Amino acid sequence: MKISKGADYALLAVGYLASSSNGDQGKLVNKSELVTKLDLPKEFLSQILQRLKASGLLRSVRGKYGGYMLTKPVTDITFLEVIEALDGKLNMVQYLDDTITVSARFKECRTIRQKMSQAQVGIGNVLNDITFDQISMDGRNEI
Repeated sequence: MKISKGADYALLAVGYLASSSNGDQGKLVNKSELVTKLDLPKEFLSQILQRLKASGLLRSVRGKYGGYMLTKPVTDITFLEVIEALDGKLNMVQYLDDTITVSARFKECRTIRQKMSQAQVGIGNVLNDITFDQISMDGRNEI
């Protein structure tokens, strides 16, 4: 299983905002600072920030002193939320996605579906248990 590059960059951006926030929604950080500090492509980061904003994880302030900030405390933002904001609902294999019609061969093999479902739930639970208060972009508070 691999998350998208967008989700990876989103984790970095939210991690940086969380480290800058002193535990709550905190201070505004402008896009230029994120690009410079995280060495991310500016246009791609713009798209990522917009998706995080659309998901309700970030808010933005326009203008000379504007930027982005978290919408809730770092203790309430999970890795799973950030990943799903970019990649959609976590689905390790296609036939576990409720919105996709699967072929008869997958319907017949319930034990594989059950085991893969258990694995998916386990990974989802781990990602949902990791919050941004557990990390620090400066290395002081490693998981």
